[in-house]
Amino acid sequence: MCCKLLGLLDASKVGQWCPHCLKSSGCGIYDSRPEVCRTFNCVWLTDAEFGDEWQPTRSKIVICHVRYGETRNLVFHVDPGWPLSWRKEPYYSQLKQFARNGLEHNGITTVNVGKRVFVVLPNKDVDLGICNVDDQISIKEIWDGANRDLDVYKVPRQGPGG
Repeated sequence: MCCKLLGLLDASKVGQWCPHCLKSSGCGIYDSRPEVCRTFNCVWLTDAEFGDEWQPTRSKIVICHVRYGETRNLVFHVDPGWPLSWRKEPYYSQLKQFARNGLEHNGITTVNVGKRVFVVLPNKDVDLGICNVDDQISIKEIWDGANRDLDVYKVPRQGPGG
């Protein structure tokens, strides 16, 4: 699934199968595959916290850790052919728990369906719409004197002179 969902070789091809992927037998250039493919490891393979239900061909989700400065994000890349798979159980309740844990440790949990990004929070999901690779996500705590909430928005990267 990483060969389809991540666009490791070409970010403009997110959601499309890598031309080297042989769907029934894996990578057609495995022995000479690019470094980016050699070094990528799905979190499902490296973190025992994720059970067999998260196996990408079963869940239709590839999980990555992404670091932006001090923020550690947990990113769930969902197959656009199964855009609602992340909202089904057992995934959704686990995503909510990851969101709670992430916020406690300065992290954000996002779900990417193609280029559309959702921020998962303990009490709601925020649809940021289509995001570019360079867009950043900002979360601010809002306090109205009685209730605490989080405001989430994307911050487009400004070009030179912007």
